Amino acid sequence: MKLSFELVKIIIGALLYVGAHIFEGTVGTVCAVAAIVVCGYGILIKAIKDIAHGKIFSVSFLMVLSATVAAAMGEAEEGAAVVLFYCIGEYLEDKADEKSEEKLREYMHTGEESPDEEKTSAPAERFMEKFARVYTPAVVVIALGVSFLPPLFGAEGELFSWIKRGLMLLVISCPCAIAASVPIAFSLSRSTLAKGGVFVSGGAVLQKLSKVTGIRFESPSDAEKNEKELSSLGVSVKGEDALIKSGENGSRVLECLDFGSPDALMTGSEKTAQLIKQSRRTMRIVYENLCLFAAVKGTVIVLSVIGVTAHMWLAVLSDVGLLAICLLNSFRLFFQSKLK
Repeated sequence: MKLSFELVKIIIGALLYVGAHIFEGTVGTVCAVAAIVVCGYGILIKAIKDIAHGKIFSVSFLMVLSATVAAAMGEAEEGAAVVLFYCIGEYLEDKADEKSEEKLREYMHTGEESPDEEKTSAPAERFMEKFARVYTPAVVVIALGVSFLPPLFGAEGELFSWIKRGLMLLVISCPCAIAASVPIAFSLSRSTLAKGGVFVSGGAVLQKLSKVTGIRFESPSDAEKNEKELSSLGVSVKGEDALIKSGENGSRVLECLDFGSPDALMTGSEKTAQLIKQSRRTMRIVYENLCLFAAVKGTVIVLSVIGVTAHMWLAVLSDVGLLAICLLNSFRLFFQSKLK
């Protein structure tokens, strides 16, 4: 079995992470820092590229900052956990995409035109960019405020203790759970659809179809056959949000009119309703993860700011623990029966 570079990186990072907990003192710290370097350099490179393109407050930037701060505060194991689990999430996302593309290649022997992957392949990225534009600068401003404003206004405690609290807030606020679970949700959904004979070009199509209210069929018989089931979903067969054309060997090609042709390939028009349902299910799970993230992170950030608790275990619980929950929720999209 040939191991990919990413999988080898994860294995090495995981072994170093385990070593950080087995060995005490300098050896344990070296293992943890090494795990951060092995698993985190890719995130660092992405953060640097984002900054070079004017995206200073990206998700990658905040993750690098959180892991670095954790290591600087003597908690390198927690910094290692952040980048390791993020790498695992990215790897699972890539494998889900590969599975979807493999299914598509298996079907494409009939000469059908393949959905344009490049055009709509990064909806999760755009989704996270919007999130990062608000979340990252807000966290940085709050951390700076917690570090320096209380001493200026005569609050109890030394400046160093307030700075430490502000740094702890940066670790607690790491967005690893969302940065990993949202892309995986889109990828797993596409993989599940592929098992049922529906090949979607990217998650942007799922986002679009989750809100669709009208689909026009090129074939009147297809419209008649699908009208009842689509109507039960609140979708008209006379709308203009998307167009379904006839393809070769009984296949159907879907075009989202905002994107162009083609955006999805189906082995039959009867798959249309299942595609709509899966799109809505996908976005529901994405928003569930976002709401859970907001609730948990918001709570622990407030607790940290007011000084109720400011321990590293809270950072672990609110990041690694939250990541596990969000990933499990996203995997509900994969462990489903094949579309009929």
